[in-house]
Amino acid sequence: MALKESLKLIKKEGRENIIKRHSVLARATREAISALGLSIFGYPTSNVLTAVLIPSNVNGKELRKRMQDEYGVLVAGGQAQLSGKIIRIAHLGWMDSLDVIAVISVLEMSLKGMGYRINLGEGVRASQKVLREYRGVKVESLNN
Repeated sequence: MALKESLKLIKKEGRENIIKRHSVLARATREAISALGLSIFGYPTSNVLTAVLIPSNVNGKELRKRMQDEYGVLVAGGQAQLSGKIIRIAHLGWMDSLDVIAVISVLEMSLKGMGYRINLGEGVRASQKVLREYRGVKVESLNN
């Protein structure tokens, strides 16, 4: 039944629209990460997820735990030698702009709570800019 319902949703949105949505969500996530002064791990060639390199002075496992325990947002960690060194933010599937805004906001608050020097809202603002462009809102109307 779940497969049948998923196929209905895919048909309703349309394959090209789904591909575009995932592309925009990926771009919004990556723009936010860059605005926060964080680095993307590897060269992003897929719209499935964004791997974020955790600053060396931040415990990546504690960051993930804080995001989940305090805010209810789950992000994947690195595997093997990347454990504790990266987080992986997914933007594939039945996700929308609010999911991106939420995860970026929680990332900002969690980093700030761990003592990492960050200006709250910069990542969210960068993601909103991308998402508003996608929705056809003129970028000039954004607040600075």
